[in-house]
Amino acid sequence: MPGLHLHRKHFRDYFASAAIFADDAENQFKLRPTGFDQQRLAQASILYSALCIEAAANCCLDYLAFQEDSEEAFEKLNTLAKFDLFLMRLNPSVELDREHPLVRPIRNLIKCRNEYVHSKVVVDELAAAYGKPKIWQPLGLPHNSNFWQSAHAVKVFTVVSDFLNHFFFNLCGITTVGVIGRGFVRDILCSALTPEKRRSGGRARPIIGNQ
Repeated sequence: MPGLHLHRKHFRDYFASAAIFADDAENQFKLRPTGFDQQRLAQASILYSALCIEAAANCCLDYLAFQEDSEEAFEKLNTLAKFDLFLMRLNPSVELDREHPLVRPIRNLIKCRNEYVHSKVVVDELAAAYGKPKIWQPLGLPHNSNFWQSAHAVKVFTVVSDFLNHFFFNLCGITTVGVIGRGFVRDILCSALTPEKRRSGGRARPIIGNQ
C-alpha cells in the first residue's frame, strides 16, 4: 500500500515458538526422559524465550516513535534500560526495580542470552565440566545448555510471561479490564502499519492502538 510503512516485529513469532517448543519438550520427556530430542527442544524454547525479552524491549522503543536521528542511540541501550524508557513515558512515578522477584530471573535470562549469542570458548577443569553444573539463580537455569531439560523450558517461559504481565499491567498501569488494555499491549508487541513520514527527520506513530 503506497504511503504506508510496515513495522515488522519479531516478538509474536518468538513467543509462539518458545511456547510450542516447551510443550514439545514436555511431550518428548514423557516418552523418553533421557532422550536427546527433548533436550534439543528445551534448548530451542529457552533461547526463543530469551529472544522474547529483547524483542519486547525493542517493540516498546518502536512504539514510542523516536526521531530517526535519535533511534540508533536508543537502540544501543541495554535491554532493561529500554523498558525503563518506555515506563518513564507511560508511568513516570514508577521504576523498574531490578531486585523485584519477577525481574531478577529476567536479569539471569539476559545474561544467558548474551553468553549464548557471543559463544565464547569456556575452559573448565575436567572434573568441573562433568560435575554439578553452575546455576543462574534465582532463575534455576544451568549455565551449560547441555543440562537444559523440559522443566527448565517451562519455567523460563513462565518467567518471561510473568515479567511481561508485571511490566505492562502492574508497572505501566495498562488496564486489564476488557479487551482495551490487552489490545494496547498487542499493538505494542505486534507488527503495525504507519502512515508515511509526516516531516523530515521524523516518523509517525502506529495508526493502530490507543494513542
